[in-house]
Amino acid sequence: MALNGLQVWRGLLRSLGGRGTVLLLILCLSAAALAVWSWGLRRNVSELSGQLMRAEALWQERQKEKAPRVDPMAGMLRTLPTRAEINSEIFRLQDLAATHRVELGEADYGFSAAEPPLGGLVRVRFRTRSGYGELRDFLRAAHESLPALALARLSMERQRIADSRMEVSLEFVLYFRSTLP
Repeated sequence: MALNGLQVWRGLLRSLGGRGTVLLLILCLSAAALAVWSWGLRRNVSELSGQLMRAEALWQERQKEKAPRVDPMAGMLRTLPTRAEINSEIFRLQDLAATHRVELGEADYGFSAAEPPLGGLVRVRFRTRSGYGELRDFLRAAHESLPALALARLSMERQRIADSRMEVSLEFVLYFRSTLP
Protein backbone atom coordinates (compact mmCIF):
# COMPACT_ATOMS: atom_id res chain seq x y z
CA MET A 1 0.00 0.00 0.00
CA ALA A 2 1.34 3.41 -0.99
CA LEU A 3 1.56 6.12 1.62
CA ASN A 4 0.75 9.73 0.82
CA GLY A 5 2.34 12.74 2.54
CA LEU A 6 -0.50 13.20 5.04
CA GLN A 7 -0.23 9.66 6.27
CA VAL A 8 3.52 10.04 6.75
CA TRP A 9 2.98 13.16 8.91
CA ARG A 10 0.34 11.40 11.03
CA GLY A 11 2.67 8.49 11.58
CA LEU A 12 5.53 10.80 12.57
CA LEU A 13 3.38 12.75 15.03
CA ARG A 14 2.06 9.53 16.70
CA SER A 15 5.58 8.20 17.08
CA LEU A 16 6.85 11.48 18.58
CA GLY A 17 4.10 11.90 21.07
CA GLY A 18 2.92 15.17 22.63
CA ARG A 19 6.32 16.54 23.50
CA GLY A 20 7.84 15.64 20.19
CA THR A 21 4.99 17.34 18.37
CA VAL A 22 5.55 20.54 20.36
CA LEU A 23 9.29 20.40 19.67
CA LEU A 24 8.67 19.80 15.97
CA LEU A 25 6.27 22.76 15.91
CA ILE A 26 8.86 24.99 17.67
CA LEU A 27 11.51 23.80 15.21
CA CYS A 28 9.29 24.68 12.20
CA LEU A 29 8.39 28.11 13.62
CA SER A 30 12.07 28.82 14.37
CA ALA A 31 13.00 27.92 10.79
CA ALA A 32 10.26 30.25 9.47
CA ALA A 33 11.39 33.09 11.79
CA LEU A 34 15.00 32.57 10.71
CA ALA A 35 13.98 32.77 7.04
CA VAL A 36 12.05 36.01 7.62
CA TRP A 37 14.89 37.49 9.70
CA SER A 38 17.56 36.62 7.10
CA TRP A 39 15.40 38.13 4.32
CA GLY A 40 15.11 41.39 6.31
CA LEU A 41 18.82 41.28 7.08
CA ARG A 42 19.68 40.90 3.37
CA ARG A 43 17.44 43.85 2.57
CA ASN A 44 19.11 45.98 5.29
CA VAL A 45 22.55 44.98 4.09
CA SER A 46 21.74 46.05 0.51
CA GLU A 47 20.36 49.40 1.79
CA LEU A 48 23.46 49.94 3.92
CA SER A 49 25.65 49.09 0.96
CA GLY A 50 23.88 51.74 -1.15
CA GLN A 51 24.22 54.31 1.65
CA LEU A 52 27.90 53.47 1.98
CA MET A 53 28.45 53.99 -1.75
CA ARG A 54 26.64 57.36 -1.62
CA ALA A 55 28.64 58.42 1.45
CA GLU A 56 31.90 57.45 -0.26
CA ALA A 57 30.98 59.46 -3.37
CA LEU A 58 30.09 62.46 -1.16
CA TRP A 59 33.38 62.11 0.72
CA GLN A 60 35.34 62.06 -2.55
CA GLU A 61 33.45 65.16 -3.73
CA ARG A 62 34.31 66.97 -0.51
CA GLN A 63 37.96 65.97 -0.89
CA LYS A 64 37.94 67.57 -4.34
CA GLU A 65 36.49 70.73 -2.78
CA LYS A 66 39.30 70.76 -0.19
CA ALA A 67 41.96 70.39 -2.87
CA PRO A 68 43.97 73.54 -3.41
CA ARG A 69 42.36 75.65 -6.07
CA VAL A 70 44.17 77.82 -8.53
CA ASP A 71 42.90 81.34 -8.37
CA PRO A 72 42.35 82.53 -11.96
CA MET A 73 42.70 86.13 -10.82
CA ALA A 74 46.20 85.42 -9.47
CA GLY A 75 47.26 83.97 -12.83
CA MET A 76 45.89 86.97 -14.66
CA LEU A 77 47.57 89.41 -12.28
CA ARG A 78 50.98 87.86 -12.94
CA THR A 79 50.68 88.95 -16.59
CA LEU A 80 50.18 92.60 -15.61
CA PRO A 81 53.16 94.91 -15.22
CA THR A 82 53.96 96.61 -11.94
CA ARG A 83 53.79 100.37 -11.60
CA ALA A 84 57.57 100.52 -12.05
CA GLU A 85 57.26 98.70 -15.41
CA ILE A 86 54.64 101.04 -16.90
CA ASN A 87 57.17 103.23 -18.71
CA SER A 88 58.77 100.24 -20.40
CA GLU A 89 55.30 99.07 -21.53
CA ILE A 90 54.58 102.49 -23.04
CA PHE A 91 57.97 102.41 -24.79
CA ARG A 92 57.06 98.96 -26.18
CA LEU A 93 53.81 100.46 -27.46
CA GLN A 94 55.73 103.29 -29.15
CA ASP A 95 58.18 100.79 -30.68
CA LEU A 96 55.27 98.80 -32.09
CA ALA A 97 53.84 101.98 -33.55
CA ALA A 98 57.16 102.81 -35.22
CA THR A 99 57.41 99.25 -36.58
CA HIS A 100 54.00 99.64 -38.23
CA ARG A 101 54.71 103.19 -39.51
CA VAL A 102 52.27 104.85 -37.11
CA GLU A 103 53.76 108.06 -35.74
CA LEU A 104 52.43 108.60 -32.25
CA GLY A 105 52.44 112.22 -31.14
CA GLU A 106 52.85 113.50 -27.64
CA ALA A 107 51.03 111.55 -25.00
CA ASP A 108 48.72 112.64 -22.18
CA TYR A 109 48.87 110.42 -19.11
CA GLY A 110 46.39 109.89 -16.34
CA PHE A 111 46.77 107.56 -13.34
CA SER A 112 43.91 105.96 -11.40
CA ALA A 113 44.33 103.79 -8.33
CA ALA A 114 42.36 100.61 -7.74
CA GLU A 115 41.79 98.18 -4.89
CA PRO A 116 44.65 95.69 -4.29
CA PRO A 117 45.81 93.40 -5.79
CA LEU A 118 45.03 95.44 -8.91
CA GLY A 119 47.25 98.49 -8.54
CA GLY A 120 45.36 100.67 -10.94
CA LEU A 121 45.38 101.89 -14.49
CA VAL A 122 47.08 104.43 -16.67
CA ARG A 123 45.21 106.22 -19.43
CA VAL A 124 47.41 107.23 -22.35
CA ARG A 125 46.08 109.47 -25.15
CA PHE A 126 47.81 109.94 -28.49
CA ARG A 127 47.01 111.98 -31.61
CA THR A 128 48.53 110.84 -34.86
CA ARG A 129 48.22 110.79 -38.63
CA SER A 130 48.14 107.33 -40.10
CA GLY A 131 46.79 105.19 -42.90
CA TYR A 132 44.00 102.77 -42.11
CA GLY A 133 46.03 99.62 -42.88
CA GLU A 134 49.00 100.68 -40.77
CA LEU A 135 46.72 101.61 -37.89
CA ARG A 136 44.89 98.29 -38.06
CA ASP A 137 48.19 96.32 -38.07
CA PHE A 138 49.55 98.40 -35.19
CA LEU A 139 46.43 97.84 -33.05
CA ARG A 140 46.48 94.09 -33.75
CA ALA A 141 50.17 93.85 -32.78
CA ALA A 142 49.58 95.93 -29.63
CA HIS A 143 46.69 93.68 -28.64
CA GLU A 144 48.76 90.53 -29.13
CA SER A 145 51.99 91.65 -27.47
CA LEU A 146 50.68 93.80 -24.60
CA PRO A 147 48.00 91.84 -22.71
CA ALA A 148 47.61 94.54 -20.05
CA LEU A 149 46.71 97.14 -22.67
CA ALA A 150 43.15 97.93 -23.75
CA LEU A 151 41.95 100.31 -26.43
CA ALA A 152 39.45 102.59 -24.70
CA ARG A 153 38.70 105.11 -27.48
CA LEU A 154 39.44 105.41 -31.14
CA SER A 155 38.34 108.19 -33.40
CA MET A 156 39.37 108.64 -37.02
CA GLU A 157 38.77 111.64 -39.23
CA ARG A 158 39.72 112.05 -42.87
CA GLN A 159 39.95 115.63 -44.20
CA ARG A 160 39.14 114.62 -47.78
CA ILE A 161 38.05 111.33 -49.25
CA ALA A 162 41.13 111.23 -51.48
CA ASP A 163 43.50 111.43 -48.46
CA SER A 164 45.36 108.21 -47.75
CA ARG A 165 46.10 109.28 -44.18
CA MET A 166 43.68 110.34 -41.50
CA GLU A 167 43.73 112.13 -38.18
CA VAL A 168 43.52 109.52 -35.42
CA SER A 169 42.92 109.93 -31.71
CA LEU A 170 43.78 106.88 -29.58
CA GLU A 171 43.18 106.33 -25.89
CA PHE A 172 44.71 103.26 -24.30
CA VAL A 173 44.24 101.93 -20.80
CA LEU A 174 47.18 100.08 -19.29
CA TYR A 175 46.36 98.04 -16.19
CA PHE A 176 49.03 97.35 -13.59
CA ARG A 177 49.29 95.32 -10.40
CA SER A 178 50.43 96.54 -7.03
CA THR A 179 52.23 93.38 -5.89
CA LEU A 180 52.36 89.72 -6.76
CA PRO A 181 49.48 87.85 -5.11
